[in-house]
Formats: sequence, C-alpha cells, structure tokens
Amino acid sequence: MIRETALALHPRRVLLGAFVLSVAFGAHSVVPAQSGAESRLREIGERFFDAYQKKDLDRLMSLWSDQSPDLSATRQKFQQTFARNDKIEFKSLDIQKVSIAGKSALMRLVVEMTAIEVGTGKPATGAGKLSRTFHFVYENEQWKVSQYASTDDDLAEALLRVDTDAERTRLLDAEKDLLTIELVQVVIGRSRALGDQGRQPEAQSASQLALTIAERLANKMLTGKALNFIAASYASQRNYPRALELYQRSLNAFDESGDKVGTLAALSSIGMHHWSQRNYAEAAPYFERGLKLAEQAAHKSAMASFLRGLGLCNVGQSPVGIHECPRNTER
Repeated sequence: MIRETALALHPRRVLLGAFVLSVAFGAHSVVPAQSGAESRLREIGERFFDAYQKKDLDRLMSLWSDQSPDLSATRQKFQQTFARNDKIEFKSLDIQKVSIAGKSALMRLVVEMTAIEVGTGKPATGAGKLSRTFHFVYENEQWKVSQYASTDDDLAEALLRVDTDAERTRLLDAEKDLLTIELVQVVIGRSRALGDQGRQPEAQSASQLALTIAERLANKMLTGKALNFIAASYASQRNYPRALELYQRSLNAFDESGDKVGTLAALSSIGMHHWSQRNYAEAAPYFERGLKLAEQAAHKSAMASFLRGLGLCNVGQSPVGIHECPRNTER
C-alpha cells in the first residue's frame, strides 16, 4: 500500500542525464554496480522517475506488477499528485541499498525534490530530501515494482510485522542508520490509528516500539510522547497503577526536554487519571501546575481547561471539556 501523502508521491522533472550520472557515479552512493539484476533494478528506478517527472501515468504503471495489492491505490495516488502539482523536479537521486533474495528485491534511495502547487504557484509542502524504498518481484522473466513507500513507513511496517522482541531488536540493530525522529512519529501514528480501531494490544505494541526507538535516539520529547500513548492504553484496560506510573514517566521526560506543550498534555492526563479514580485531592495539584504553566505560555484554551479541572475537583462533576487541553500526541 502506498503510504505517502499526495505530495510525497509527486514526481519531479529531472534532467535525466544528470539524474543517471548521479545514480551511476554519485559520490555518496554506497551501492556499486554489481550483478545484472542490480543493474536492471537501477534502470527501473531511472525509468520510474523519468515517467514520474513527465506525468506519464501509463508508462509509470507499466513498471508495476499486475499482482501488486497496491496497484489500484497507487494509480489513484499518482493521478491526484499530477493534478495538484506542477514543475516537479528531481534535483538528485542517490541509490543507497540494493538487496536481492530469490524473486524479491529491495532498493532504497534518497531523492531531493521540488514542486509548485497548481493554482497558487507556491512551493509545494513536503518536498526536500526524501528517503524512499522500492520493493520488486521477479515475474515472467522480468523485475516489476510491487511497492513504493517512504523508507520510514516501510521500516515501521517491517518492525511491527515481526513476531518476537528478539527479531525486532535484530532488525533495529541492522537498520540503526534509519532510526530517526520521523520514524518514531510514523510508529506513533500507527499506534494512534490502531487504538482508534479498538486494537489496543497492537496499539500498545506500536507505542512500545516508538518508545524503544525514541530512547535509542535519546529524544526526551518523543520518549514522553510514546510513554503517554502507552499509559493511555493501560488506562483503557483499567490497569490504573501501571497507567499512572507511565503517565508520571511521560511528565518527567517532557520536563527534561523542555517541551511545554508536552508537559501540559501530561499534566492534563495525570490530573484526569486521578479525577477518574475520584482522587480529587491528588488531581488538583496537577491541574494547578498546568494552570500556572498555561498562564506563563498565555495558552488561553489550556488555562480554561485547567481551571475547569480545578472546579470539578471541588464539586466532583463530570470532566466535560478537560480534553481541550493541548495534546502533544497530535504534533
């Protein structure tokens, strides 16, 4: 399945001579020309981006396997991309990895892209240096594209697909150069989507993976964000002691990171957690601290929400509106 926004899939108009030169002789390329199969995969990559830049949908889709489950969705995405953007250009292409296993293959590359929005003439958002991954299948004596996605999405899916923690750790170690802030954000997005579908065990597993990567990156803000998701998952399972422990760890991580929006979200979560247990005396200090921080940040909606929380602690009413506190999980 294509896992990119419409813009991320947008083709860029390339000077193909320079483009091919970058593929074959790019100073940063780590994949030398080796087998005939590798050369063929590189050639498909060149043809892919050449058709992409020219908005040649038929030629582009001719590179795809008819058996790809993404075939229909891919065509639709490309159509939307071509309609929304113009002056699409590839600045460079750097093939970083080619691996072949029997009748399957993978190729990772980095492209630098620019485009303008149709109608406004403004630079299209989401361009720049992007990492992309192709998957290929060998059928009818030729290689065909079976999937094209952002490398973050591709790795997130692979990490979530493995069956054991040991396998996941081995994959994380093998792909340590691909562990990025963007990957953590993709995994957190998967966790949110799974939770919205009521698939709490899978959502919790995804949040735990996000936490593991964030901790490897020593990124306190993302650590706090992942911990908040895991805590919410435990709370939904009525494991309140474990949820509270994780909410507190989330608050500590946000405090250390200096992320005030994250701190507000964590204070709201802990206050709400205590309130839901009718522990009003324990909830009030978190709402009070949140109110002070919101006042310092001149965050009016958060101020109103924390004031409401304090009022509800006094009267024990329903916490209607407290959810309006800023949610770091949306960033």
